[in-house]
Amino acid sequence: MNSFRNLPLHRKLTVIAVATTLVAMLAASVGIVWFQGVAARNFMVKELETTATIIGNNSAVALRFQVANDGQRILESLAPKEHVVRACLLSPNGDLFAEFAMDDEIVVPKPHDLGDVHEFTDDYLMLSRRIVHDGDLLGMVHLTSDLAFMRDQQRQAVTTTILVLAGSTVLALLLAGGWLRAVSRPITDLVATAGRVSATGDYSVRVRKYDDDDLGRLTAGFNEMLAQIQERDVELKKTQDELQDRVTELAAERDRLTRAQDRENELIEKLSRSERL
Repeated sequence: MNSFRNLPLHRKLTVIAVATTLVAMLAASVGIVWFQGVAARNFMVKELETTATIIGNNSAVALRFQVANDGQRILESLAPKEHVVRACLLSPNGDLFAEFAMDDEIVVPKPHDLGDVHEFTDDYLMLSRRIVHDGDLLGMVHLTSDLAFMRDQQRQAVTTTILVLAGSTVLALLLAGGWLRAVSRPITDLVATAGRVSATGDYSVRVRKYDDDDLGRLTAGFNEMLAQIQERDVELKKTQDELQDRVTELAAERDRLTRAQDRENELIEKLSRSERL
C-alpha cells in the first residue's frame, strides 16, 4: 500500500483505471461463465429427454410383448451418440429388460429414484423417463450421459474469458496511458514548477495552461499567485535598495559628524593651550 501511495499521479490513475476495469470485467466474466454452465446443463437435460422420449416410443411394443431382443436393438441405435455411455430399459417393477453400454468398464451409479427425474453426479448425467402407452405403464428408460459437452463449454468459456481479460488489460493500459496523461500532465507541471520556484526563488516562471477545465483554472490561479508574489518581491527588493541607500547615507552623515566632532575637539584643545600660554 505504501508503494502505491508513493507512485506518481499518472501511474496511480492508470492503476486505478485498469484495476477498476478488470474487476468489473472479472465480475461480468464470472457471471457469463456461470450462465454458460447453466445453459450447457439445461441443453444436456433437454437433449437427453428428447432421446429418452424417442427410445421410449420405439420400445413400447417390445416392452408390451416382452421382446428383449427388439429392445436391445433399439438401445444399440444410440451407438453414434458418444456422450451416452449407458442406456437401459426397465420393467414397471424396476427389473432390467435390456441394456446397452458404450464401455463395460465404466461404472455408473444406480439412480436413486426411477421416476421422471434427472440427476447430475460428479461425472455423469442420469435421466429416467416412464414409458406410457395407451394409458399403461410399460416400463422405464434410463440414460446415462458423460459431462464432456458441459466441460467443453465451460473450458471454452474460461479460455474466452481469459483472452478477453488479457486483451482488455492491454487495451485499458494503452487507452489509460494516453487519456490519463492529459489529466495528470497539468498537475505534474504544477508540482515541477513549485519545486523549481522553491529551489531557485525565481517567481518569473509560469505553468503552461492546457485547457479551460478545473485544472486549467487551477493553473491560471497558480500563475496569478506567482505574478503577485513576483510583484511583491520586486517591491520588496526596491524597498530594500532604498533602505540600503538610506543606511549608506546615514553612515556617511555619521562619519561626517564624527569628523566634525573630532575637528571641534581639536580646536577646543588648541584654544585651551593658547589660553594657558
